[in-house]
Amino acid sequence: MRMEIISIIITGIFGVIVAIIETRNTRERKRSDARAERRARESRLSMDMMFATSEMCDVLCIALQGGKINGNVEEARKKGETAREAYRAFLRDNAANQVTKI
Repeated sequence: MRMEIISIIITGIFGVIVAIIETRNTRERKRSDARAERRARESRLSMDMMFATSEMCDVLCIALQGGKINGNVEEARKKGETAREAYRAFLRDNAANQVTKI
């Protein structure tokens, strides 16, 4: 009888330990997923900015070759500004999230 009680207590203790470990692992996994999502979003925004910059350079080169600025330059500028504003918003969101964690 005594060994059964000890056995039940040991099993209960290990059950609690496993539950604690699983809870910590779940929290860490969620944090890791959130970090990965932020990195992916930042990468997409960064690529959008690089593409807009590249397009702007191409359009400006074409405009300089022809000696005149056309509508393509204004369109490329708008794309660049849109990409910059999206990136700024991303940085503000991340900064706000970091401040609220403290």
